Amino acid sequence: MDKGISILTGIHSRTAFIGFKYVEYPENSLHPLEQIKAAEELVLEFKKSRKPINIRSFFPDYIQAVRLYMQKYELADEFHGYVVGADHKIIECDIDDCDALFEDFAGAFDKLMELRSDIENKEDEEDEWH
Repeated sequence: MDKGISILTGIHSRTAFIGFKYVEYPENSLHPLEQIKAAEELVLEFKKSRKPINIRSFFPDYIQAVRLYMQKYELADEFHGYVVGADHKIIECDIDDCDALFEDFAGAFDKLMELRSDIENKEDEEDEWH
């Protein structure tokens, strides 16, 4: 996390950046289209300055935009994606295979689907008793 653009995500990512200067959620409070624009601006700033940038983000679209702009501006070898899991293990993701980066977000979706299923099942059970 000391060269290029590094993006860190994951439930325990805060502890992984100890000792590093980083920007936390640069896309916060931005409309999704503005997030994409901000990602391009970040990549262009890096291309110009060549100063390492460390980011903590939980927004898949923003992460994807940074990754794609790094490829567009031929900086792909300087993109580094990391996921920190519940076990505090850090997994590095290749720019061409960022599945681990995005799988981390699936847990929230799975939780919502489980909640929805619980509600629907409860309603079905109540209907059976009436």
